[in-house]
Amino acid sequence: MHPRSSPFALTLGALALSSMSAAQTPRPPQVPTLGLESGLSWLDSPDYTLRLVKSTGVAVSLVPKGSGGFDFAPYDRRTDRQMNGFYHLGDITFRARAVGSADWVEGSSATKRQAVRTLAASGDTLVAQDLTPTLPENSPLQITRRWAKQDGRLALLFDVKNAGATAVEIGALGIPMPFNNIIMDRSLEEAHATCSFSDPYIGADAGYLQVSQLTGTGPTMVVAPVGKTPLEAYRLLNEPMRPNQVFEGMMEWTVHSEAYAQKEWKGVEQWNHPTSTILKPGETRTYGVRFLPAPSVRKIEDTLVEAGRPVAVGLPGYVLPTDQEGRLFLKYGKAVRGIEVEPKDALTLTPNREGKRGWRGYTVHGKGWGRTRLTLTYADGTKQTVNYYLTKPAAQAVSDLGRFLTTKSWFDDKSDPFGRAPSVISYDRDADKQV
Repeated sequence: MHPRSSPFALTLGALALSSMSAAQTPRPPQVPTLGLESGLSWLDSPDYTLRLVKSTGVAVSLVPKGSGGFDFAPYDRRTDRQMNGFYHLGDITFRARAVGSADWVEGSSATKRQAVRTLAASGDTLVAQDLTPTLPENSPLQITRRWAKQDGRLALLFDVKNAGATAVEIGALGIPMPFNNIIMDRSLEEAHATCSFSDPYIGADAGYLQVSQLTGTGPTMVVAPVGKTPLEAYRLLNEPMRPNQVFEGMMEWTVHSEAYAQKEWKGVEQWNHPTSTILKPGETRTYGVRFLPAPSVRKIEDTLVEAGRPVAVGLPGYVLPTDQEGRLFLKYGKAVRGIEVEPKDALTLTPNREGKRGWRGYTVHGKGWGRTRLTLTYADGTKQTVNYYLTKPAAQAVSDLGRFLTTKSWFDDKSDPFGRAPSVISYDRDADKQV
């Protein structure tokens, strides 16, 4: 910033430029496609009440029973999010191609939203809909969405079928998780009463998503996989409203990510190995998640154990100096059949006798530096990944940090208009300079 410039002047200039830009390039009117005009239908389950849009079938409301009306979905912003490109619970995304083809067909039920076809529901299925009308015309996949009960809990399921005569590779598949993190235009009290915080464990087959009211003391929910629906990645959705300081953006539970690894994520290390899958002609595969109520944030692990999910707890955490011992405790109804460390020999995992009441205990020693992935394979084939970050010995790491803060990150420009000198200042590691 020029010494003679002021934040006030720059703000006025930015507002003026923004106004001029808006005046010169008016936005085309956005046409609502969500179908709110068709009305909403109520869907009741043992733990949650949903409001589904009648024509398009997506959920715009997800209210836990006994919550006093708290809603995990952004129901109060439904009219702001009724245009193409905005995602809701019940949407799906994918990239697929005929085996042997080089080009992916990209599909999303929200890109050009249309009314879907309601199908007959039976058994534990509460609502079933054919998504064909809201998917691309050249889609190689036929997808049926089902709101159902799984072991007494609310579930969102997708039956993905290859209806063609050629094998199809699914290179990406995601289930959007658009919970209400829109703090924009709310007071602190309103945000605490209305908004949610979502935190993923990107642990492959053992992955889950925990969602809690922003206060941390209100309703808590665990989103867990149904069948073979690994949380392989957690992808930011490309919506018309982009993330900012008061909106983290909407995310999706990404089951397969190989198509992204070949393009947007090429050369970037992922939490899990990117995968794709092949559907033979006529084959159907079901993906889905369950919505589990948890008594509190502290009871999330207990909720997962009760649901029969693998649970891992690392102590003191997952950043481990090489001169310290860590502990890893696992709880699952199946024995550990295999342990893989990447990079090889970066850490060791040794069984100990510290596990009680069904927990298995391991002592963890770091030998390398940087990111390390631990893959646990259980007797039933379930894979669970645990990611560590290994550092230098603790005393050396703290010494290095102190040296960095008092040299490269130390700011002593006494002419700074904000009077920040002398102090530690933010540092851009990519640009290797102070901010």
